[in-house]
Amino acid sequence: MSRRVAAALVVLCAATTVAVLAGDEDDITLPGCRSRCGNMSIPYPFGVEAGCYLPGFNVTCRRRNGDGPAAAADELLFLGDGTVQVLEISIPNATVLINSSAGYFDGDKYVSLSSPGTWSGALGSGDGDGVGVYSLAWGRNKLFAMGYNVQVRLEADNETSSVCVSLFFEGNFAAPTDDCAGFLCCQSPIWDQRTSYRFKALSLNGSAASLESDTYAWILDSELRFQYGAPQKDALTLPALLDWRINHTTCHANASSPACRSRHSFCHDGSLEVCRRNDSLCHNSTAGFGRAHICRCDEGYRGNPYLPNNGCKDVNECDHPDTYPCHGICTNTDGGYKCECVPGFAGNASVPTGCKDIDECAHPHLYPCYGVCLNKMGSFDCQCKRGTYGDPFTKGGCSYLTGGSTSKDLLG
Repeated sequence: MSRRVAAALVVLCAATTVAVLAGDEDDITLPGCRSRCGNMSIPYPFGVEAGCYLPGFNVTCRRRNGDGPAAAADELLFLGDGTVQVLEISIPNATVLINSSAGYFDGDKYVSLSSPGTWSGALGSGDGDGVGVYSLAWGRNKLFAMGYNVQVRLEADNETSSVCVSLFFEGNFAAPTDDCAGFLCCQSPIWDQRTSYRFKALSLNGSAASLESDTYAWILDSELRFQYGAPQKDALTLPALLDWRINHTTCHANASSPACRSRHSFCHDGSLEVCRRNDSLCHNSTAGFGRAHICRCDEGYRGNPYLPNNGCKDVNECDHPDTYPCHGICTNTDGGYKCECVPGFAGNASVPTGCKDIDECAHPHLYPCYGVCLNKMGSFDCQCKRGTYGDPFTKGGCSYLTGGSTSKDLLG
């Protein structure tokens, strides 16, 4: 008789808010298209109605319980025709956070060593060749499993993508650690990018065709933390992160694509040229997608590059000093900004104490003074020599009094 898993996962960091940096709600989708489902935004290229999404990016909005009018909180968003729930859509990261189903192995029923089902978050096809627009996010998920004395494998295309071992020792009643390092639960990173996987659970002795306990396995977003808590047998879905890509059209050599419709946008497919422009884009982003690419806003712009015309908007860097530090005078420009030292100082205004006082008296060709020059912090004083009067900034401008008449101070 197998042991039942008498604890359940409690996710401490759940789905974050929808990451849409396109500004106002009207700026995230096409005119006349639905922009929200419940409390979630629906940014283009995703859409509900026909004509409101690019191929493969259709989503379904439906009530939690049946049809009819309901509050926004009762509406849920799903990929495709309504199989996989969406928790977050990010345009800048080209990711979708989904509710990921568990793989379950019933130890009491002496199930087969291999799960008959597959895990798949990749719904829809962008170009009719069977390649979907979704794939597991590269390096952003992990295999997580709960059970007693079991090895859980994650396989794809007859290859092992990840494996972890969860143990239990008789007489050891200590609680599992939060990092699930192998006692009652285990985890392991997933470093490939596929559209579907298969869970496999193996008994450690290798001789019995049954498991010592019920075993659960998930693909889980790597950024989520967890701990054991009270049993929650109905909570069998956890967040997993998918990448998405455009694959119904081509990213050309000049970084243009019909999908990148905004001014100040470009496309990339993980090529070396794009890697030189931005190292953060340089993982193997097209693995599992066939020909595929995403759109980005040019440097200095932010928003939705898939929207026509003004989807990418100029960033006013001066409004974001934490991201674009300026310890002088900040001036926004189209696609960039200028950061200059205040008058009387020179140097690098982008770093603290980067601006140094200018000794104007040491540069008479730039700051002419035909009298006595005195440097000050941020400026300088220029006075006629003692006993003379006039304009010390003009050559010969200082004069002195002799016998009731004035004479030019030729030394000035």
